Amino acid sequence: MFLKWSKSDTKIAHFMKELDPEKIYTKTELNELLELSLLSGIKNVLCSSYSKTRGYGMIMKKLDGSKYQLYPELKEAFYRYF
Repeated sequence: MFLKWSKSDTKIAHFMKELDPEKIYTKTELNELLELSLLSGIKNVLCSSYSKTRGYGMIMKKLDGSKYQLYPELKEAFYRYF
């Protein structure tokens, strides 16, 4: 999906272009980034079952507490396309 998102003008594409793949985000920071991208909340990037047609899969990993980071397995693809 990263290839598709990197060439599109969608909400998830805007989110991915603003995402720092090395940063560990607090829940508040991640929600602020989602709002800037016009996505409607943290579940869009955390829950693969958000919706059958609009779910993005789980791209953010929840760490201890209320911290989130791009899944390490996705960093290579992120750098390739963003």
